[in-house]
Amino acid sequence: MMPLLAVFAARGLATPAYQAGRCCGPSLRRLWTAPLRSPSHLHAPTPIGVPPGRGCRPPSSPATAATAVLLRRHYSRLPVPRPRPTSRPLAHKGYVYFKQHDAGPRHYPRQFVLFFGMPLIAFGLYYVWHLDTVPISGRRRFLAVSEATELRLAQSTYRQLMSTYKDQMLPANHPVSQLVRRVGSRIAQSAGMSEAFEWEFVVIDDPSVNCFVIPGGKVFLFTGILPILRDEDGMAVVLGHEVAHQKARHTGEKLSFAQVVLFVQLLVSAYTDLPLGLQSLVYKLVLELPFSRKCETEADYIGLILTAGACYNPAAAIGVWQRMEEIGPSSTKLSYVSTHPSNVDRIAEINTHMAEAERVRQERCVSRTREFWAASQRQ
Repeated sequence: MMPLLAVFAARGLATPAYQAGRCCGPSLRRLWTAPLRSPSHLHAPTPIGVPPGRGCRPPSSPATAATAVLLRRHYSRLPVPRPRPTSRPLAHKGYVYFKQHDAGPRHYPRQFVLFFGMPLIAFGLYYVWHLDTVPISGRRRFLAVSEATELRLAQSTYRQLMSTYKDQMLPANHPVSQLVRRVGSRIAQSAGMSEAFEWEFVVIDDPSVNCFVIPGGKVFLFTGILPILRDEDGMAVVLGHEVAHQKARHTGEKLSFAQVVLFVQLLVSAYTDLPLGLQSLVYKLVLELPFSRKCETEADYIGLILTAGACYNPAAAIGVWQRMEEIGPSSTKLSYVSTHPSNVDRIAEINTHMAEAERVRQERCVSRTREFWAASQRQ
């Protein structure tokens, strides 16, 4: 009987106010489900509720009260003490509430740290470990693919190209093939890579206006671009651009950048519900295309320096891109959806580096020519 009385005392039912039939504020059902008081108040209970109002009828007998208690809640142990209020009590609709203060700073869940923070830190360390510097331009970039891997991947592409254009290749003794090979060899020597690879300059009899390089020093030039080049200096500009791609190892950098894009895709897919088609479009416009245009702009700059170092006129680059603009105007407004910068942007960027290219040409070519003639006159 004593434990039951203790429960009644915790509920506020053993108080003089309740025994006298005075109002306890809430109904009996809400009174049974009200939070229990601390065991320290069992011997000196205080009534729960507000000043008297409408009356409430107590249970008809102790047995009825005991049955109600047992049906509402099973007490397997003493109730947990209620924390002390941290502010003044506020009355609202007949109930007593206490304003709870913030428990402290918000902490991120452990799952967030494990599945987002740890991979981000690991990839950040991997990224920093594989930072590299581009020759001539000095740009810092992420390069995680070895040169041997580039050459191995390029072998299949080379065999496929040779099989596709085997009937359209100009013979090695053709005047155009000899011109391309002579200019390309001088550009490769200017880049300090004449002995690094077995350079091949293949001329394809095709009206396409194109020229490209694959890793290993394999350059493919289409005859459709010859009217735009016009002379040997123009040929040096285009071949210098392609040799610059090989010098800067842009193929390996693009393969490395694909790892960054893949990591971003995994994170976004894990924490968002964006459609895959929308994700691919965003990645292409925000990451892949700007990266491709950056590599092309850098190849223009490095190729300009290599052309000047090979004693060709770097100013010929302006005429080449002007003639390229005449046959196929490129829109500067739509350049953000292209893999290459517009011809107008290329001309503007080349003009900013023209003084440096002329200085390189003066140092490497004009001074050497004067020394050669001075030595020949002394003899």
